[in-house]
Amino acid sequence: MTAVYATPTPINAWNCDHAPGNGILSSIKKCGALLPSLGVSGSGSDTSGQIVLQGFSYLAGQAVSVLICGYDCGDYTVDTYGQVTVPLGSSTITAAELLTANDPGAYGDAEACIWLTVSSVVNEIYVPVVIGSAYSSQGQMLRPLMTQGLSESGPALGMTRRSHMFAMHLVNVSQIQVGTSFSDLYAVSLQSSDGVTIAAGTSYSGVVWGTLADDYSFDSMFCWQINRPFAAIVVSVNVFVEAQER
Repeated sequence: MTAVYATPTPINAWNCDHAPGNGILSSIKKCGALLPSLGVSGSGSDTSGQIVLQGFSYLAGQAVSVLICGYDCGDYTVDTYGQVTVPLGSSTITAAELLTANDPGAYGDAEACIWLTVSSVVNEIYVPVVIGSAYSSQGQMLRPLMTQGLSESGPALGMTRRSHMFAMHLVNVSQIQVGTSFSDLYAVSLQSSDGVTIAAGTSYSGVVWGTLADDYSFDSMFCWQINRPFAAIVVSVNVFVEAQER
């Protein structure tokens, strides 16, 4: 885990990568269980409209998620030869995007060599490819018990409360969902300072805020989820809560 700040940020929460409890975490890093593509190679062409990645015999018959150059290319089944066939196109990744990302030696363990034929010209390109089994990564705030502005008459245990707004400091996040129940989440709009939604294959760093659809209850525990294989760091979270006095 890479610390974002030298001073730990207190987060009263649980998440799937740490034991539940009231902890002090320097950062919460969430990512799918994807394996670096060591020794992976591939080939493809603009005429066939696909690329075939090789080197996954140990995953034969399994469904895997595929990330190429930071683009979520979807889920596929590894064939008996350890190959994964990914179509080229706007919904996955284009031949032009592969050529643009070519940078030998720049991608470490995730680097794969692909022989890509474009307009009858064979190009040896080196791009990041990550393939593996994705899972949903979740985090949730614990219910507040002390007042801290929540109640004027003492501890808030036994008082119904409602979370109506949230703020999050995020680092390198491509997508994230929030809510007060994992059964009712909605996607956070990640936008640049000028209000433009971030492009596919890119990530957002900064503070986001928004409103929450929540009813009064004894819980009202803010939660978040990343359900595709993207890395995400949640640095800090603030939730605006209203309580009903007894």
